[in-house]
Amino acid sequence: MLAGASAAQTPALFPTRAFDAPGVYAADLPFFDVDGDGRDDAIGSQQYGTLPGALRWSRALPDATFAAPQPIGAVIGIAIAFVDADGDGDRDVYTQAGYSSSEYTCWRNDGGGVYVALTTVIVPGAGSTWAAIAHLDADPWPDLVVVAAQLPFPVDRLTWVYRGLPGAALSAPVQVGPHEPDSYAFTRVIDVDGQNGLDVLVASHLVPPYACLNDGAGNFGAAVSIPGPLGAAELLDANADGRADLLVDPDGTGPLRLSVCLSNFPAPFGAPIPLPTTQAGPIPRALDANGDAFPDVWYGTQSGGAWPTCQIFYGSSSGHYTASPTFPFFALDARFDDLDGDGLPELLTTGSSLSVTAGNFGSLAPWERVLQPPISDYGLDASDLDADGRADLVFSRTGHWLRVAMGAAGGQFHELAVG
Repeated sequence: MLAGASAAQTPALFPTRAFDAPGVYAADLPFFDVDGDGRDDAIGSQQYGTLPGALRWSRALPDATFAAPQPIGAVIGIAIAFVDADGDGDRDVYTQAGYSSSEYTCWRNDGGGVYVALTTVIVPGAGSTWAAIAHLDADPWPDLVVVAAQLPFPVDRLTWVYRGLPGAALSAPVQVGPHEPDSYAFTRVIDVDGQNGLDVLVASHLVPPYACLNDGAGNFGAAVSIPGPLGAAELLDANADGRADLLVDPDGTGPLRLSVCLSNFPAPFGAPIPLPTTQAGPIPRALDANGDAFPDVWYGTQSGGAWPTCQIFYGSSSGHYTASPTFPFFALDARFDDLDGDGLPELLTTGSSLSVTAGNFGSLAPWERVLQPPISDYGLDASDLDADGRADLVFSRTGHWLRVAMGAAGGQFHELAVG
């Protein structure tokens, strides 16, 4: 169950993704406890294409409603992380000026809704594609990792690290790893070798995965190739041994669509362990659906050019998977959470509508509840917004900035407009 962090805790990341290592914040934050009162407030940015917009928040109130949206001071951009950047105990915010923008800013929280832009950096290149805030060394200052596109064409990518300095300052950028020519490659900040903290791992469709290892002081060595498959789609610790494994989707090649390759670092990744599916589908999600500590995989299956069904594949200590029954839902994204407090995770999917499937999937016949009206995009999160022990749903809908369906007893939901 996701919950907002208190002011004294390391802030949580919403939405939670399986590849986010502890202490790494690398996504837009639809909900976060901005004011430290223990309730998750709604976060959003008024974006128009790549143009920068005002960062807004709706304060969560004790009666599980939300105050009218208001700007977060004069903060402009998309939130990457709310962390204490200057060591004064308040949550400051790092933003990206707009989608694909090269401009990143740290805004100091001066209290009372006043934020001051402390540090702005312009990342070299033609726009950034991914960014994360992480602690790469032993000092208390957050560091910034950015992947930026390079010109002229063909476009390749470079990874840059800005070391955090006292007073929320950032160092000059340091290039980590080589130019990456694959525009579909993904970079993650994660512990690859089990020592010296967080490393940088790049998975590509053109060359085997490679890692730049951290020496413990935030300095990264040359890229180390880790022989393994191409086309990694996700990272997960499939056998719960503390090392990042690859979930591979070969993009239509070969008889098997989806496989897991276990880490043997520094030896090559293990041979692909196929999941029992031969169907195409959207990006898989690695989540623990049955609570046994081994990541399971949710995957949409394709038929006639659409994804009308989805399955869950249950993980084990060996890294092998068993398939659930097929669920007849048109699903483009998915999350798991215990919506009714019975200890069993429900499957939340988005497509033309927001659906909830209850049960533990292994022994109970699932039921589906479609939450109407239909929603307009894939955005979906589950968080206990009112601290009643039940997950509440967060989604977008045409004509609205953000909406929430508050969880009630028996898996019922009460929809609220946030802004």
